[in-house]
Amino acid sequence: MQITSYNRSLYLNCRTMQVISYLSSINAPIELLFYNAMESSDKIFDQIITQRKSRYQYKTNLLIPEDLELIGVRENFITVNNLSEIESVLVNLIAKEKVVFIWLDQFYFSHRAFYLTKHNFHSFIINSLEISENDRYYHFIDLDPDINGKFKDEILIKSLEHSDFPINIDYYDFDQSILHVNRIQRKYEEWIRSYSDSYHFYDWLSSILGENINNHILNRVDHALAIIIGSRYLFSKYLEYINPNDIIVLKMKEIYQIAEIIKNILLKYSITGLINEDNIKNLVKKLKKCEINMMIVLKASI
Repeated sequence: MQITSYNRSLYLNCRTMQVISYLSSINAPIELLFYNAMESSDKIFDQIITQRKSRYQYKTNLLIPEDLELIGVRENFITVNNLSEIESVLVNLIAKEKVVFIWLDQFYFSHRAFYLTKHNFHSFIINSLEISENDRYYHFIDLDPDINGKFKDEILIKSLEHSDFPINIDYYDFDQSILHVNRIQRKYEEWIRSYSDSYHFYDWLSSILGENINNHILNRVDHALAIIIGSRYLFSKYLEYINPNDIIVLKMKEIYQIAEIIKNILLKYSITGLINEDNIKNLVKKLKKCEINMMIVLKASI
């Protein structure tokens, strides 16, 4: 099976991004579940700037089980109580042609940043099994970076030795005959009515641009802007799915493109120490104005 990362979804944690990419690859109408993807800048400021979370720790409401069921997707898991049960469960699921999602220790995988340096868990997709005369290999897919590979069963066991059992092994079923567009539309309308944002993040960002920003703050801002860019892109895919010719889709595209320009300028600044302060402040001001106007239009449309 070919699974590639869903465009601009890398701001999400690895598991959420992988599930979105997988469901897209099997032609589930995943875009319908982006109806609430646009994260308020207040929530982003609170989690990323105030609480100092990374974008991978950011809590989003995407892909809750009740929403998945509206497009015919059922989330399943099998609880494994100890290491000795792992292989039999995996072999069973793969024999049933299930694509499996499991958390493994990056320490043992050479393409991961923490290879042989730190025990840190990352979500992997396992989609097939290869058995030879003397060895058993699991074929895996990773999407950050995009890579397909295989590992021996002994690596599987090692990569789970630091797990806190019991653990869950997840897989998804998809029934194409189930699609509740009207119910999703009602959820979207409820979400739009309840959406609120003070846009304080943009004022705060402008206020620090005249200072010598340290790398720690720049990293936080980079993560915040990644969420703004990615969440608005995903939200635009929902808008495009339900009304591809609506001018609002182009306006949303303008928003995440401005945010991307700001992000790139700040990335360059982190390397060179050079920045056109007036230019970037005008971009931040424009971004805030576009966001406010966008929400006014969206609320008026329901």
